[in-house]
Amino acid sequence: VNTMGYGIQLTDALEEQVRSKLEARFKPLFLQIENQGACEAPKLAVRMVSLEFEGVSRIERGRLVNTVLGEDLLSGRLHALSTELRTPVEFAKAMKKDVGTFGAIKTKEEFAKLYGL
Repeated sequence: VNTMGYGIQLTDALEEQVRSKLEARFKPLFLQIENQGACEAPKLAVRMVSLEFEGVSRIERGRLVNTVLGEDLLSGRLHALSTELRTPVEFAKAMKKDVGTFGAIKTKEEFAKLYGL
């Protein structure tokens, strides 16, 4: 249990449930969830890289994530969500890596090894 200095008890359960929902829907090559504190409820930042985002606009990616986590957001269990949602090629460009290496990547482990994550 973590109070994040706000006097509100936060559990790892919410973060794990968010992780589980996102992994089930998007099969990410990389997923990072950061608890950024709380007001009435936790505020999470999500960084995710997924092949599921290929050909999907950034706005639509956000909508897809909000749909997956909609129940938590609407109930107030999750107060706020910030996202950074990228395709593997977008992530490679941001990391200044050769985008040609993605043809060989098939697993999260290979992706993590390539980027030292």
